[in-house]
Amino acid sequence: FGLLFLGLAAASMALAVAQLWGRQELSLRWRHFLVRHLQARWLAGGTAWHLNHLDAADNPDQRISENTRWATALAVDLAAGLLQAALMLASFLGVLWTLSGTLVLAPGVALPGWLVFAALLYAAAGAALTWVLGRTLTPINIARNAAEAEHRFTLLRARENAEAIALTAGGPAEARGAARSFGDVVRVMRDLLRAERRLMWIGSGYGLVAGVLPLLLLGPRYFAGIVTLGVLMQAAGAFVEVARALAWWQENWPRLADWRSHVERVVALEDALAEAEATAAHPAIAREDASPALALRDLALQAPDGTVLVAAADAVIQPGERVLLRGESGLGKSTLLRAAAGLWPWGTGTVAVPAGMMVLPQRPYL
Repeated sequence: FGLLFLGLAAASMALAVAQLWGRQELSLRWRHFLVRHLQARWLAGGTAWHLNHLDAADNPDQRISENTRWATALAVDLAAGLLQAALMLASFLGVLWTLSGTLVLAPGVALPGWLVFAALLYAAAGAALTWVLGRTLTPINIARNAAEAEHRFTLLRARENAEAIALTAGGPAEARGAARSFGDVVRVMRDLLRAERRLMWIGSGYGLVAGVLPLLLLGPRYFAGIVTLGVLMQAAGAFVEVARALAWWQENWPRLADWRSHVERVVALEDALAEAEATAAHPAIAREDASPALALRDLALQAPDGTVLVAAADAVIQPGERVLLRGESGLGKSTLLRAAAGLWPWGTGTVAVPAGMMVLPQRPYL
């Protein structure tokens, strides 16, 4: 007996570890694929630069590093929980159907397995209440993700400019900005916590009523001698298990809303990347490669809102020539170089570039 117990215990432990390993490995491999896919698209060509100007997806770094993590991990955990709830429902549904017997509603009208229908109606009522009180959780979670990303970006910008902040004694001003940024996080978190507390009322009440409801429904039949005490208790237990299995999505509504918020941010990034790739692949400015010189022919440049930056530029710059662009800030000097590098898509005309030409940015990065 002892050896049998040890063998069963070892098999149970191995199965639990194998289930955990399977969930972990699946979520990690899924995230690995998704992150590499998004990183490759984001860093290909000038897509990251175009994405900044489209204003379509804020903080792509947070979407790639954090949102992909939770979108995949929560999806695997929720799927495992749903499978467990389905198995529980399949195990106890037949038991509850059998123990329910037949309820005579009227002469010649009978309802077999009537406690199953009662459990379905009870779960439907709980689901409706959950949806009414919890439907705001997804947009709140999306706002929380955005606020968290903005706060992290504020801290990162301060770290990258630590020397300039120290030299100009700008620490107090930066601290005030960081405090305002985290204040947005706190406000969104308070909204989230209030919504979760509202759902807690339903969750706690649902379980309590589920334990009493079958006793109330079967009480008259018990006192009438139609069912025994054993059947009454077994039916009550089966009712609780069926109601709990049917309430899986109700119990997991906060996690589902959180998961959906991460998925929507990843999907929004995918859509924004597609838009940026399309903008980069089909610029209005014609481009000719392998030209003997850098040539601008009837080049007109606009800002994304349509403001004219350069009305008409015509120039030919031979290899070895040195040219100085002069003018006040905002006249389009940097934009002209971006157009020469093939980054600026808003405009008309033609840019011809020599083979292997490179443009050094204002802030060199190696």
